[in-house]
Amino acid sequence: MPDQKNNELLYILNRYVNYGVPTALNFKYNDFSEKTISFVNSLKTTEPFSFRYAPSVGKPTIYGSVYACMLYGLFNKLEKFSVTEKIKWAEYFNSFQNTEGLFIDPCLENDNYYNIEWWGANHLSLHLIICYTYLGINPKHEFNYIKKYYNPSGLKAYLNNLNFDDIKTTDADNAIMNLGSLLQYQRDFFKDEHARKVLDILFNELEKRINPKWGSWCYGSDDDMVYLSRAQQFAYHLYPLWLYDKKPIPYMEKLIDLTLKTQTILGGFGAQLNSSACEDIDAIYLLVKFTSLTDYRKEEINIALNKAFRWVLTNQNNDDGFVFKRNEPFVYGHTLTSSKKNESALFPTWFRTLSIAYLTNYLLDTNFKLIKCPGLIN
Repeated sequence: MPDQKNNELLYILNRYVNYGVPTALNFKYNDFSEKTISFVNSLKTTEPFSFRYAPSVGKPTIYGSVYACMLYGLFNKLEKFSVTEKIKWAEYFNSFQNTEGLFIDPCLENDNYYNIEWWGANHLSLHLIICYTYLGINPKHEFNYIKKYYNPSGLKAYLNNLNFDDIKTTDADNAIMNLGSLLQYQRDFFKDEHARKVLDILFNELEKRINPKWGSWCYGSDDDMVYLSRAQQFAYHLYPLWLYDKKPIPYMEKLIDLTLKTQTILGGFGAQLNSSACEDIDAIYLLVKFTSLTDYRKEEINIALNKAFRWVLTNQNNDDGFVFKRNEPFVYGHTLTSSKKNESALFPTWFRTLSIAYLTNYLLDTNFKLIKCPGLIN
């Protein structure tokens, strides 16, 4: 086992030195765009707008189409689509939506699909609003399933029932991001004034719970890097709501301190050297956003973001897709959305490309198309 771990560490270091660093130093947006889209297209099936999740996966799913659409949008490739083609892609997504507003892919329905927030039905809605915004079209149905929270007492009861204590296992942050972002979409894209009133209550209730020490919603041991990393991730899932509405960020400097504290020597973020796509975007996003709002520790943030750029590219494979986490397989809720050890897949390719978009738009003034949409802010 020690030999295996040493070999895996050497593999990461070799990839970092021989690929991540030189690729970052010689980064060319056009080359990166064409290569990444080539990987996406390699997973396209013969059916229109249909994509597999990873090379080893045999069937397409709605998740494949979602990530392909978002990557096309991020690289501004949807501009080449006709209005008719955009409408047809939206209609493809509409074919999965029920009258409650949920998107149901029968291939993916399992015990997790309706019961977790980091994957499945609720999570898909957050992704789909980004797709529809890139396409310039609203979904067929409003998100009626969230209207049960329009009653203030119901919303407060929902928040009270979420687990804010055991942050190493809780899904509360994803749940709040999913709900809050859809409320913002209902308000702005469906002109739903009820959603506006609910959001006022949501912001008020959430601000009461912030820990001033770290600017996040977590209380625990400051000596536990796993805890600190999860505290930082928790903040990432909630503060896009504040940023989208251009609300002041409470204790922003404290959260900058926390985020910088979680960076590894190779530039990723988290408790392990082979940090995941989630851990990295969660930190990169907040640092890029916050440094545009304050000069606090700006020079250190710039150094951290340059280090992060090299690390994120270390997670790109020779097929130009990305891994979720080096040297580990990843089951993303279902076998049809899973990838083998060091295999590229669409979820990590989206998240790591999004990291590069935020990094290079800030560091290099590149042309990634980041739009104003709940959950994705330009």
